[in-house]
Amino acid sequence: SIGAGQYSCLPEQRDKTYCSVNCQEGTDEIKWSAFDRTWCSKHKDECDPYSDYIPIEEYETPEYDHSVSKLIQGYCTGGDGLDNRKDSNEIKEMIKLLQDLCVGVLARGSETKSLKDTLATWAKGGFLERVGETLIYLNEKNAEIEAIVQPYTLAPYNVKVMGNANNFDIALPITWLAGNSTKPYFLFMEKDFQLTENSDCVVEQLFHGIRYLKEGIADVVRLRSRRHPGLPNHADHMYRGHEDDCLTSRQPNLFCNVFHWIENPDQRWPKHFWDCDRNSKYKKKKKDAIFYCSDSYFCNWTNNPSLFKVSWWFAEYVNKSFKVKLSGNDPVVHLEGYMNWEPHAWNDRKWTVAQGEGLFTHRDRGKYGS
Repeated sequence: SIGAGQYSCLPEQRDKTYCSVNCQEGTDEIKWSAFDRTWCSKHKDECDPYSDYIPIEEYETPEYDHSVSKLIQGYCTGGDGLDNRKDSNEIKEMIKLLQDLCVGVLARGSETKSLKDTLATWAKGGFLERVGETLIYLNEKNAEIEAIVQPYTLAPYNVKVMGNANNFDIALPITWLAGNSTKPYFLFMEKDFQLTENSDCVVEQLFHGIRYLKEGIADVVRLRSRRHPGLPNHADHMYRGHEDDCLTSRQPNLFCNVFHWIENPDQRWPKHFWDCDRNSKYKKKKKDAIFYCSDSYFCNWTNNPSLFKVSWWFAEYVNKSFKVKLSGNDPVVHLEGYMNWEPHAWNDRKWTVAQGEGLFTHRDRGKYGS
């Protein structure tokens, strides 16, 4: 029986309730959602039209390839692996620069499954051992999630752990993590971004990302995987096939996300995408991966894997923008909402955002089926 105010996904309730189920490669879990049809009428972008019914005997579950992505010539380090060039001074310098990087990780006490799976991929792919230091902040810290992290506090990973029984959302933990960093460069990571590229790609993507910050080419470098971003990708959902509509929408800062499915976006939209190395003194090899740069007006702040200078975060946000709230948005309460909608927070700051092939796939065990 259906209680008062309870949503039902039974066929006879189809006209009253909009139901959906989300799943994601990498796990066998699913996530149900239900909305009142009145709500859907006001939020049409969130409620796609129902497809035709499929008889259960005709339904097929797609088969996914869960293997780690192969190194493709033209992406990441090209055909030559780093392991084949260990004696190269160039490779040694690339690896050495990664020691200037602190990885700051955020998780909640209830997110044990996601964090456990993610840390395992980071360890297996050589990510944790390559970087200078790794710090983890645990919102709603408890014994269960501390037990997940504990093995990684030992050599060779030497992860340091902070946390509190309360939930401080995102902005404050980023600040605490960055403030405790002993390195000049900071990569913010949430608990549900698994490493899906190999150790060669780790070195190359992080090296060029740090180089762009060091040389002043970019202010922020995104590292979500271009080819395997995981779910959700809201820009894909809203603008695939009619990408130019994003430029005239109320949120044009989503536009740079089209690079996840559009090849050579700089050729189609040269004003909005450019090769980050077009004016660089760095001599790239023919096989080196391309990073695309965009102005922040067309490239939103995201809580996805983002690399930036510690000094930039404190100078521009902690000690500047966060102290000014012109329209009531509060970064401590909702960082992404603040960055997207607060005047002078992000969109018109003229930041340069770089995106390459990336490294990490979103797989949240509590949402989207993972």
